[in-house]
Amino acid sequence: DAIALFSADSHVVEPGHCFTAYVEAKYKSRVPHYRQQDDGGEVLVVEDFPPLKAGALAPSGHRLGSPELATMTLEQVNRGAYDPRQRLLDQDRDGVIGEAIYPTVAMYVCASEDAGYRHACMWAYNRWLHDEFFTHAPDRLIGLGMTAVRSVEEALADVRKLKDMGFGGV
Repeated sequence: DAIALFSADSHVVEPGHCFTAYVEAKYKSRVPHYRQQDDGGEVLVVEDFPPLKAGALAPSGHRLGSPELATMTLEQVNRGAYDPRQRLLDQDRDGVIGEAIYPTVAMYVCASEDAGYRHACMWAYNRWLHDEFFTHAPDRLIGLGMTAVRSVEEALADVRKLKDMGFGGV
């Protein structure tokens, strides 16, 4: 008998446009983004962090630390990391019936001391996750939103808004 699996701790890897397309103009020049390297690979640039190799963000299907991860672009990693259609195919292959989806890149933003920037980036992530990812199969891709918790009142309002948008948690 096959066992139905549900992952309670899965992550997306936000594509470059997650932040640039969904953040308010005031923060657009500061948001996380990918940069092409001379070796053909990409790095993720996040304010106040050293560049992160794109291949290291989604190493599924590769040996951790393998040299090819250092020169990969985000498009060359497992597409299920950021493409909901591929993610559903990956779930089917692996016998997974659903996943609670957490961020990867947006977690780095949590370290910023600029609360306005954190809020803007987290809501860019929330809009991308809603518009382009979990709404493809909300019963199998359970989106978990983010809030900057700048105040109790705002955090409660964020939780209510995320619930109304169909998020499965915060």
